[in-house]
Amino acid sequence: MSDFMSLADIKRDLDTYLARTDVRRAPMLGTICQSAWTIFERRYGLYLDVVGDADAYTKVTCILAETRRQLSKLINLQLVTHRDGGDGVRARAGNEDEWLAAIDRYWTEHGLSRQTAKQLARNLPRPKATTESITNYLSEFDHILVHTPQTLQDNRGFRKTLVEIFVRGLPGYKLRELVRDEIREQEHDMGLVSRATLDCLRSHNEAKQLLARRRRRRRRDDDTDDESDYSDDEAEHSDDDDEGDEVEAEPVRDKRRNGKRTRETVRQDKRSRRQRQRDRRAAAQTGDKSPKDKTQRPGPGACYFCHQLGHRVANCPALAAHHAQTQTQMPQRQTQT
Repeated sequence: MSDFMSLADIKRDLDTYLARTDVRRAPMLGTICQSAWTIFERRYGLYLDVVGDADAYTKVTCILAETRRQLSKLINLQLVTHRDGGDGVRARAGNEDEWLAAIDRYWTEHGLSRQTAKQLARNLPRPKATTESITNYLSEFDHILVHTPQTLQDNRGFRKTLVEIFVRGLPGYKLRELVRDEIREQEHDMGLVSRATLDCLRSHNEAKQLLARRRRRRRRDDDTDDESDYSDDEAEHSDDDDEGDEVEAEPVRDKRRNGKRTRETVRQDKRSRRQRQRDRRAAAQTGDKSPKDKTQRPGPGACYFCHQLGHRVANCPALAAHHAQTQTQMPQRQTQT
């Protein structure tokens, strides 16, 4: 149906008319249904009793008259607000019940087709993770379901399909999984789906808020510990700058906590990282690229007896003196013949 209006479109049209300054022309609301009438009664019908501004009162009266006129044209039934007896005394209320029943019959005969209803449901914008947004999202699905024929409304498979489209349109993977688990085997019950969705949304938002508070508290505690550790390290290393600072080992993961980093290991990691930064800055200033805590190891060509560079063991004076004292023969280099 090309003239089908969603709840958001109807609200927008009504709000646009209320914002006008010219009250002489009634709004053109197009095809208005029972849901539109309900919206008007809830949002603007109360104005008739409390509004004191003449212009605003006239606007609401024009909307009321235009809504009734459009509905009367749609269902071929005039709404009678009250019926009086012959002597001018009100005998009973008007035909509003008959009027609403005629609207239901109209949509039963001229309702949305299965494909059109599913397409309209898929085209709805994704709501936000708030109670108001999710409630409006649910109302749009009820609005679509009301405008389908009664045979489709009673079809369990069609209702289940609409619920699947509804769940896929919810914001957030975790919220969708919560709703799916909650309504399992009950996808055809829109009332249960509505209650379960709002309950899951409430639990989901509470869990997110609790997690955010824990993260903020943990971040605040880590910052406090970091500042205290940094001040302690500065006090330790400011006593004697000439002594070499020993680099602490990397923190070992705590196996008792399934390999997760605890607060103590995080503190040690920060301390060792700061120590490595100090060593790099000191090496850049002195030009010494070798670590301070490592001794010079003899490389290739060094004498293995005195560990001095520049000569081999056969020419080592210390080894020659040792052999002269002990009257042993110096090792000779073997030559191949």
